[in-house]
Amino acid sequence: MNQEIINENYNEFYKIIKNSGAEIIDLKLQNENEELCDSIFTHDPSLVINEGAIILNMGKKLRKKETAEHEKLYKSINIPIIGKIINEGTVEG
Repeated sequence: MNQEIINENYNEFYKIIKNSGAEIIDLKLQNENEELCDSIFTHDPSLVINEGAIILNMGKKLRKKETAEHEKLYKSINIPIIGKIINEGTVEG
């Protein structure tokens, strides 16, 4: 895997979305050095619908903290949390 190519592709994709007029809100992690995921599927930890956000529950232990970061972001920008998948329930992708 070539990280430079990945970064270039990401930056191009970001510009396309930004130029479309969509608002992009970057997720700022509490600890930028902590490894929270093993992939780049940032849509997995939550689902946003017109009424607000549903916080999902990751099956992989490595990804559990991602949901808390999503919840923190939504609260900071006044998106209501309308539901959570908890306990043994898991939802991804």
